Amino acid sequence: MGCSNSKKQQTPSESTEAPEQPPTLLNVKTQEPTADKDDAACKNCANKGRDDNGRRCYKCEAGQKLDGPVVPLKITFLSAQGLRNADWIGKSDPYVICEVPQKPNTKIQTNVIMDNLEPEWNEELEMPEYCEGDSLCFTVKDKDPSKSDDYLGTFTMKPDQFYDDGFDGEVNLTDTGKKAGQSESVLKLKIFRRVVPLKITFVSARALRNADWVGKSDPYVIAEVPTRPGTKIQTRVVEDKLDPEWNEELDMQEYHVGDPLRFTVKDKDLVGSDMLGCVVLMPDQVKDGFDDEVKLEGTGHAGESFLKLKIKIGDEKLQEQAEDTQVEVPPSHPQVELDDKSAPKGGCCLSK
Repeated sequence: MGCSNSKKQQTPSESTEAPEQPPTLLNVKTQEPTADKDDAACKNCANKGRDDNGRRCYKCEAGQKLDGPVVPLKITFLSAQGLRNADWIGKSDPYVICEVPQKPNTKIQTNVIMDNLEPEWNEELEMPEYCEGDSLCFTVKDKDPSKSDDYLGTFTMKPDQFYDDGFDGEVNLTDTGKKAGQSESVLKLKIFRRVVPLKITFVSARALRNADWVGKSDPYVIAEVPTRPGTKIQTRVVEDKLDPEWNEELDMQEYHVGDPLRFTVKDKDLVGSDMLGCVVLMPDQVKDGFDDEVKLEGTGHAGESFLKLKIKIGDEKLQEQAEDTQVEVPPSHPQVELDDKSAPKGGCCLSK
């Protein structure tokens, strides 16, 4: 019995046209189209694997094959409904295994809820070795003391269903062992990436374009997660400088680990502003912090312009405040610990 779905969950359709964005620097290699496929470039990412916002593309082979960074996931196993009774005496004793197919080191599992076909775990677990782009396989089983545990249902979730915006809802299990016409078995979950504060120090820039007729440009920098509204922070303006020094540290209090970051340098004008350059840092560049100078794209002149940044993941005071606001949900049913058993064998779908 495998972990692939007989019913594929539908996701909302997305536009095939990529939104217009400022030029960016994407540190990914272009995937060359193969001879036996349409030689047209992907409209979403131009076969680079990521779009101009740094978001992974799931529409083409280049994006599906792209190696992603390790991004820990937090998965809350809330409850299940309509499970099959696999026991002769009493009711099933269900628990859930979650893993990335063919990656045993990603396996996590809940406690057992005894004698219950409508179990409530309310249990949050972390998968520290999850990699961006992997699918998640959920398997519900019945704990048996004297024989192999029975399967109560499976579901495989694709990364585009949960990675960018998380997941909070129900999924219908397949391979439940129920007869046709019986009610569906449902698993309720929450999936999200770790949210941490960032400290970004905007150190300096050099060789910026002069966008003013009188005097020199008055530069400032905007930092944001291009795919997540509300994350924007902005430096002060340094007047009349093409080699500005800000040395300004700002907090981005809610950064989802694994998101790209876009930095845009602009010239402040009385009416509007001119762009002096832009760069996108990929998730693998940010995940361990950053301290370097990067080349800007879309500078508007023939010369090269650069921006120097320092990025630190997390802040002790902000992290303590975030932890103080979290409320643990106590388990509502008796639970027993599981022995570490192997994941189900068979036709689990590939993670890509």
